[in-house]
Amino acid sequence: MMEKAKAAICIPTYNRSEVVRELIETTAEVYFRYGFDIYIYDSSEDELTEDVVTEKQAVYNKLHYIRIDPAVHSNMKVYHIFQEFGTSQEYEYLWVCSDSIRWSERALKVVYPYMEKRYDLIIPNYRDVEKIGDREYTDRNRFFLDCAWHMTLYGATILRISTMLTYVDWETLTRRYGVPECINHSHVAFYFEKLSRLENWRAIHLSLDEKDLHASGLKKCPGWRDETFFVWCHCWPAMVYKLPECYKSKKAVIKKSGINSTILSFMNFRSLRMKDIFNMEIYRLYRKEWRGLTNVPKLIIYFMARIPADKAIYTSLKWTYKQVRRQVRVLPEKIRLKNFCRRFDKLYVYGAGKKAAKFTAYLDAWGIPFEAYLVSSLSGNEEMLGGHRIQSFSPELLEEGRVGIVAALGEENTKQVMQGCLREVDKRCIFSEYK
Repeated sequence: MMEKAKAAICIPTYNRSEVVRELIETTAEVYFRYGFDIYIYDSSEDELTEDVVTEKQAVYNKLHYIRIDPAVHSNMKVYHIFQEFGTSQEYEYLWVCSDSIRWSERALKVVYPYMEKRYDLIIPNYRDVEKIGDREYTDRNRFFLDCAWHMTLYGATILRISTMLTYVDWETLTRRYGVPECINHSHVAFYFEKLSRLENWRAIHLSLDEKDLHASGLKKCPGWRDETFFVWCHCWPAMVYKLPECYKSKKAVIKKSGINSTILSFMNFRSLRMKDIFNMEIYRLYRKEWRGLTNVPKLIIYFMARIPADKAIYTSLKWTYKQVRRQVRVLPEKIRLKNFCRRFDKLYVYGAGKKAAKFTAYLDAWGIPFEAYLVSSLSGNEEMLGGHRIQSFSPELLEEGRVGIVAALGEENTKQVMQGCLREVDKRCIFSEYK
């Protein structure tokens, strides 16, 4: 009987011919030396990827090309791959990887001996943030708690075909996890659904170095980036909660993804705010769930949602709660002031003290001019302040068109002015911090 080939590395891809070219040119020979064949599962809308693979097949006879309908969701492509290899069983192992990841030869040297030992699942982990190390698992709950978050990555799980991909009810799995709220993590659902039905199995977690994997510079961001919060704040918990009851600690598993990966890290919140993918609408949508999804403080998340996208780059996780509270309190007032000023043809700042200096700094930074500082009486005041005139208030000023007045006074003085010389002015034409 002919010995089975060691492993098939399957690469689902879509409209990324140059990424596939780079993959083949940089890693194919390494994979082939270890007895691994490469299958490119292409659902591109053009023929560029097929042309690349055809060109390279003239050099590599272990490189294969399979065409898939572009309408099929990426995760359903993976189910198709699982089903196809489970039926043929030409290989001992199946390793589904993203088209953008590149495993080093050192990683393959670490992984290969565990294939020889017939482990049912091999988990190569280049981001072992919990310092698990090399650990064998036979307890499904311990394995679920430690590894499920990492297994969301295409490439993080190597399956022994004879145990993991046989006797699988794909129709039921597709019906249960192929729905919109679960489909993005349906591959993880399959792993743990299968384990829940296996009596004897062994998994090995392998702690690799960060240098053992690198991502292609040609792929700028994941395909789900614009839907980051739907995928990780809605779909990930929905899938986990749908798993069989034998799995405990589901809340802990859900949060580990946000803590251990970079997806719900402070830096990614900041990056996504800069692109307006994260905003107040998203914050409010998951406001009750944030504490169960990430260890980034909820106050920081709120502030990040409130800050203008072009200012997000200046934020820092090192800010104290006091600093954040101050920013959260000040920011809405600044936004309200800016919106107020844009409604008028002419602006005056009522007051000539510290408050006036603060508001002047805001207006200067925004490039919003104003006519003069207003005071109740010129007695004891200079005629100019910081390049702006100082003049006493007169009702005639309001006849100059659309005129707005910024009340730059303390709370008590603002109250007195509003009840005094400004009492006849339309309150919609006055900005006050104390409204």
